[in-house]
Amino acid sequence: MFLGINILEILNLPIVILIIILAIQLYISMFIFLSKNICPWCGLPFFAFGKYGLSWNGIKFIFQKKCINCQQPDIE
Repeated sequence: MFLGINILEILNLPIVILIIILAIQLYISMFIFLSKNICPWCGLPFFAFGKYGLSWNGIKFIFQKKCINCQQPDIE
């Protein structure tokens, strides 16, 4: 039997509650990454911050997927 189904049967929780818990965990981990602002590949700042905060618009900040220094991860 599939391991995920066994875990759900053991926990006896509805799938909706598990999805909500996972979404909250991902939301919190995203803000932890944003607050550190360290690229895991090169160790330099991941986002571009200027003297007064963001050095470009906030839309680009939300959708940025690559480091400003090393251009990792390679998404292809």
